[in-house]
Amino acid sequence: PSDKLQPGHASGNIKEGNQSGTPNAKLAGRSVIGAIPSPYYTVTESGKVVVKIKVNRDGTVVEAQPGDAGTIFTNKTAWEAAKKAAMKTQFNVKADAPEFQYGTITYIFNITQ
Repeated sequence: PSDKLQPGHASGNIKEGNQSGTPNAKLAGRSVIGAIPSPYYTVTESGKVVVKIKVNRDGTVVEAQPGDAGTIFTNKTAWEAAKKAAMKTQFNVKADAPEFQYGTITYIFNITQ
């Protein structure tokens, strides 16, 4: 695959655009196994949290840091919920990948009252 994968391409860049609360992941050349876990939270605010992830060759998220570029929601409870959900996300195994790859998972917190 090229370095410029299109949104939704099977080799990476999972879903873009208006997700209406659905989390989406971007990790070049990799796919999410199953679904991206949704964060559990009790906040009654809306916003977007982008989590920078570090993924090993086995597809395991080994580090997650909320607040990456594009984050527009600074609620610390939401950040912690997004981090916990990101750490549970599993990507496909890729033996020829770098030891660690970096990408993002975006969570949309959309609360209606």
